[in-house]
Amino acid sequence: MSYKLSTIEFNTAVKLNSIFRYHHFLKKANKGLELFILTAPNDEPFLQQAENDGKEVTVLPLWCHELYAEHYSKNSNLNDYKTQGITLGAFLEKWIPQLNNNNICFEIFPLPNDKERGQIISCNDLLDKFEFL
Repeated sequence: MSYKLSTIEFNTAVKLNSIFRYHHFLKKANKGLELFILTAPNDEPFLQQAENDGKEVTVLPLWCHELYAEHYSKNSNLNDYKTQGITLGAFLEKWIPQLNNNNICFEIFPLPNDKERGQIISCNDLLDKFEFL
């Protein structure tokens, strides 16, 4: 279940830089107990290529509220993509191990047309962050 997101909080969060969005994500993801991704019309998760520490990596963009994910899709010419919620429990138990086996990282709370991308973090590093929340 997603937490209640006010218009003021939404407008403030989308103006934050990637580091502050990352911390906002961690705080809110634990509170909301649900994470959000985008899926293509064929129900495949939306994956992108990104550079991390000089290496090309595959990332799964991840948001802490469905409105942030919808904002991204509507403003990134991904109108055919839909938002999919994943419970935090399922994410930690099923998604992280599977994505880790495929060497997929996460891009936390990216914004559309963002010059500074979302923070990129490995599966194991994100798992460690949730263990301390």
